[in-house]
This record gives sequence, structure tokens and C-alpha cells, in this order.
Amino acid sequence: MDLETMRSYVDGTLPDEDRAAWEAQLATDPELARAVETYRLIVRATDVPAPKRSAPLTFSRKGEPVWRRRLVTGAVAAALLLAASFALWPQPKAADSRDIAAVPIAPKSVSLQAIPLGPIQPLDIPSWPRALASFTPPRGDVPLAWQNDLAEAEAWARASNRPLLVFLHHEQCPLCRQYERGPFRQREVIAAAQDFVMLKLTHDAVPAWIAETVPEGWPVLAVYEPRGRILAGLTGVKQAPRLAQWLQRGARAWQKAGHQPPPSWDALQKAAQKMEQAAQADDPAVQLALWKSVETDGPDGVLRDAARAQRVSVEASIQAELFAVRDGPLAHAAAALAQLAQAWRGTAYADDLARIRRHVERHGVFPELRSKNRGG
Repeated sequence: MDLETMRSYVDGTLPDEDRAAWEAQLATDPELARAVETYRLIVRATDVPAPKRSAPLTFSRKGEPVWRRRLVTGAVAAALLLAASFALWPQPKAADSRDIAAVPIAPKSVSLQAIPLGPIQPLDIPSWPRALASFTPPRGDVPLAWQNDLAEAEAWARASNRPLLVFLHHEQCPLCRQYERGPFRQREVIAAAQDFVMLKLTHDAVPAWIAETVPEGWPVLAVYEPRGRILAGLTGVKQAPRLAQWLQRGARAWQKAGHQPPPSWDALQKAAQKMEQAAQADDPAVQLALWKSVETDGPDGVLRDAARAQRVSVEASIQAELFAVRDGPLAHAAAALAQLAQAWRGTAYADDLARIRRHVERHGVFPELRSKNRGG
């Protein structure tokens, strides 16, 4: 290989007739062309001003400083050696850059979508009357459905956000029987009674807090807050229109006392049925979906509170188990995460746990946990 001709070609000092012949050779010799290009890059990289010297510079016969000529000649030799070794060395695959980009870099954290990481305030799960799920509210010609147990009636009143309609009677009282045969069967009375939980008590089973507040007379109808004050009272037998009007005034008195209007019996029954289905379900995804449905769309009151408490209880349990895995032996982490994800299969909690498990299996470390929606 003619190093002097290569240098002249790159420097642009090669005569035109020699340049044409050189370029023809470059077109048919890829190795020579690669060597020339390498030399060109080196010349550009070393094309810097000469250092200041006190002694006069020594020039070659063509006027080029000797120091530069020596530097360039040495660089050309190094470049040619590199080019030759490059041609003989086994070449890497064409997808070098893609292979490098494909090397996974371990992320520092995993963002959780459902499992909260902050402190969880435990909630007591309130009890609610299970019979709400099968209750048939009075409507149309269906007679009023009276309850006989005070504690059960109060539970219904709290669960349905309704006042108690207390009917004090005697089994042998003809006036009491007149009520039951007449006004209590009339449509307008049945419709007005929708806003109450109805409790029938005999004269010898009246608790003290009711006996001390009912009006004098017989028979007695009274509207009460659960374990609270009396809102309205009525004695004697009234015809259906007047009785319906009195019930409507009692419902307004309930709201004036600061209570919200009661939800419909149908909405309560639907929510109670979902809670009952969740209690019977074996599939965790079904349970969670039912609880969230009641929490989001159910009527205000005990049922919604119970659904929320169930969900919070689940999240607290999953969080505690996740933290136990994180703080335990790393060798057991992947298996424990897989088991926990299986227990809550089909839920967003299982998706979070699966992401953590994949990180542990791929990178051999437990990731830093971050919560996307709830902080932490």
C-alpha cells in the first residue's frame, strides 16, 4: 500500500491524473477505501495548530513541518494496522446497536395501582339486618308489615335511615282490630308508611323510654327516632285519609330533625342482596366488585359503611402480607407473591403483586414500592 499517495490524496495534493487512477482503485478495493477513510478521520482529529517553540521549525521539502509529517505518518501506520486487524477480526452482528439497547436496565421502583402504601385506618364492620335482602316492602294492596322485636326494628331503622312507627295495641282491643281491618289496608296509608319502619308492641311489652313519652289515649300511634325522642303522636282510630296525612307530617318531622330523606326500599334491598352475595362468593374478584358497587352506588347508611369497611379490611390484609414478603427472605419472595396474587386473582391487587413478582424474578432484588393513586 502506497502510504505517500494515500496522504497526498487525502491532503488534496495528488496530481489529477494520479487522483483518477487512485479513485478507480478505491472503487474496487473496499479494504483500501476503509483505510483511506480511517486516515481521513485521523487527519481531521489531529489537524491542530503547531505548538509554540522558541527554536525555528524544520520543514520538509514540500514546506510541511517535520513534526506534523512524523505525527501523520505514525497515525497512518496505526490506522492501517487497525484497519488490517479489523478486517481479520470476526465481525459482530449487524444488530449491535439493537442488542445493546435490548439489555434490560433494572428499574428502581414499581408503581402500584391498587394496593395503598400509606397507613390504613382500621374500620369496624357494622352489622346490618340480613333480612333486608329478602324483605318485601308494602306496596299496593299488600298489608303493612309490622315487626314485633324492638332491637330488630331499631336495626332496620338505622339501616334504612327511617323513623320508627310504633303501634301500641291490645290483642282483644276492638279499636286496634278496627285499625288492622280498615285503615292499615288502604292504599294511601300503605303508600305513606313507606317512610317508616313499623313496630307493633303489646301493652305489656312497652319499654320505659316509649311508655314515658306516648300521648294518653288508646290505641296509640307514635313516631320515634331509634332510641330517641318522639316526633309525633296520635290516639284513637282515624280514617285512612287523616291517618295518611298524619304519617306524612311524621315523615316531615323526621327530616326537620336533621335526618336525610330515606332511600327507597328497592335500593336498600338491592344493596343488601349484593352484600349477601359477597358474603357467599368464593371468587375474590366477585366479592370485591360487589363491595365496591355498594360503596359507590348504594344508599347512604349502614350498608355503604359495611361495604367500605370490608374493602378497607381487605386492603389492610394485603398490605400487611406484602410488607411481610418485602421484609422477609428474598429467596422466598417470588413464590410468596405468586401465592398472594392467586388468592386475589382477577383483581387490581393481583396485578400489582404480579408486577412486583416479575421484578424480583428478573432483577433479583425487591423493588422500591410507589403508589400511583394513593401516595406512599
